[in-house]
Amino acid sequence: MVPADIIARLWFYPTAHGGRQSPTPKGTFGCLLELNGDYFDCRLLLTEIGPLSPGQQAEVPIKFLNFALVKHQLAPGKKFFLRDKKIIAEGEVTKILAVPVEL
Repeated sequence: MVPADIIARLWFYPTAHGGRQSPTPKGTFGCLLELNGDYFDCRLLLTEIGPLSPGQQAEVPIKFLNFALVKHQLAPGKKFFLRDKKIIAEGEVTKILAVPVEL
């Protein structure tokens, strides 16, 4: 299993309000995380949670493809959006799990 970098509370928009047409896959869901006007490729790790439907909220582990690019912008309480061609969810960082390694 891939270790998560953060845990975040996610609120998926209902389909009628611009959300997805269907639930996410049940294992891993790749999307863009929009934070401070920047975009970061991430994966929602849903193996233990299962698929998330439009209108649903959940605490979700998230893995960034390049944590070093985003680590300085993250803190508990930081708000962001998830995009899959359009904004599909809002989120808030609840916990940072990854320990940044300085080179």
